[in-house]
Amino acid sequence: MRSRPNRAPAADRRSIRSAQILRCTPPVGRLRFRSIREVEEEAKLPGSRRLFSAVLGYLYAVAGRKAEAHALLEELKARLGSEFEIALIHIGLGDIDQAFEWLEKAYNKRDQYLLYLRVDPNMDTLRSDPRFANLLRRVGLSQ
Repeated sequence: MRSRPNRAPAADRRSIRSAQILRCTPPVGRLRFRSIREVEEEAKLPGSRRLFSAVLGYLYAVAGRKAEAHALLEELKARLGSEFEIALIHIGLGDIDQAFEWLEKAYNKRDQYLLYLRVDPNMDTLRSDPRFANLLRRVGLSQ
């Protein structure tokens, strides 16, 4: 059987699409709601990563759909979602102190997603807070 190095398997293509959705903070207006639909579809797929629920909760929160964001937050807590995922929804809800509390828990558990703190646009609202600089330094991402 011949290998096709320039063609990713379907699962990998899905992972690439997932990464594209997850790394982008959607802009305002129609595009945000198109992105919410895309993430909702991804979150429903069998074997979908839990992170999609967190991103969906974040998107709901920034779109003003707070009840849906809180529902996903509680669902993630009940399913033992990662601390970073829970922090992400708190960021969307504007619960900055709660976000830092959960990011601290993520740091203590050495959550892999902390490696993206410097470049994750979803963290922009935290950047001016001294706690964020402290967290970056401890993770090893300070300048």
